Amino acid sequence: MRRTRFSNVLFSSLVAAVVVACGGGSGGENGGGNLAGIGGTGITASGVITGFGSVFVNGIEFETDQAGILVNNTESNEGALRIGMVVTIEGTVNDNGVTGTANSIVYEAELVGPVSNAPVADPDNLTKTFDVLGITVVVERNSTVFEGDGFSNFGVDNIA
Repeated sequence: MRRTRFSNVLFSSLVAAVVVACGGGSGGENGGGNLAGIGGTGITASGVITGFGSVFVNGIEFETDQAGILVNNTESNEGALRIGMVVTIEGTVNDNGVTGTANSIVYEAELVGPVSNAPVADPDNLTKTFDVLGITVVVERNSTVFEGDGFSNFGVDNIA
């Protein structure tokens, strides 16, 4: 049995794509993520990590020097985070609206399991559809973040 380990990044992206496809996304500024909180006293931001140097989520660069980071309920550090992961950040955003400070960053994989059917590509080979634990997942070549063998080389029994 051939197994390739795809990181949680892939499934964060997949779950986000499924949620958005099902109407679970919301519009908004800064990349369409959700911001909530009371006037400059604190925010909760949920979105996809798009960069590092700090952590960039929803167009905001969050400093992480003092942030507690949890990855799948395990204390971790920024090195465990990957571009494409959907995280929840609690912290503050500066008056400029593009920088802030994270107090905590939480990543929780929502779907991890074996691919149970051969991925089926669309005619242009831009998307693939497959099942994981009975859930149909659609990935896009140009927007899903892959680690390991990538878009072209995953198949049945790969852990995604």
